[in-house]
Amino acid sequence: MSKQKNPTSSVADLLNKVAKKTDSTKKSKVPIIDDSNFHSEVNDFVIKNREFKNAKTAMELASEAIMAKGSEWYTEQKGNLNSVKYAGTEGNVLVTYKDSFSKITPEIAEDLKKTLKGKFDDYFQEKRTIALKETNDDAIDYLLKTLGEEKFVEIFEVKIDTVVIPDMDKKQFELPDSARSLISQFKPALRVS
Repeated sequence: MSKQKNPTSSVADLLNKVAKKTDSTKKSKVPIIDDSNFHSEVNDFVIKNREFKNAKTAMELASEAIMAKGSEWYTEQKGNLNSVKYAGTEGNVLVTYKDSFSKITPEIAEDLKKTLKGKFDDYFQEKRTIALKETNDDAIDYLLKTLGEEKFVEIFEVKIDTVVIPDMDKKQFELPDSARSLISQFKPALRVS
């Protein structure tokens, strides 16, 4: 009689072989550095990432339940109070409502005007923003000369943003160290794969 292997271990062995095969046949352009001296840090990150994702999901579900209960309370208060604490056996959760609202699109504004009729202005303001199509020195110089410096400064707020050119992630290495030290690249993203 032949000895039969433990079915659980043979399935696990098969899955491990398949997983290793799949990994080794992938054609990735990203190099993989397998440094056994660094495994503990990588493993710690992978485990913490998994725990974080599970905790984040659980927190989102708990947050939704707390916000639903808070919304009932806030509606009852009619905005007269904006904070409430809910007690738990492990601590308290403070729910605070802010006087901030999502952007109102032109379509929603029209719907509000129809719904509120003459009372729209009691609740909403229309603020205008004017953007120049041309913001080069010639356009600015034209406006300055036409309006005069005093009127220009009274009407316009000028802001100049300096941005990097495309491919700066590569081109930054062409810069002298003194210039490169003045810019800051975003931290690299980390994720479990």
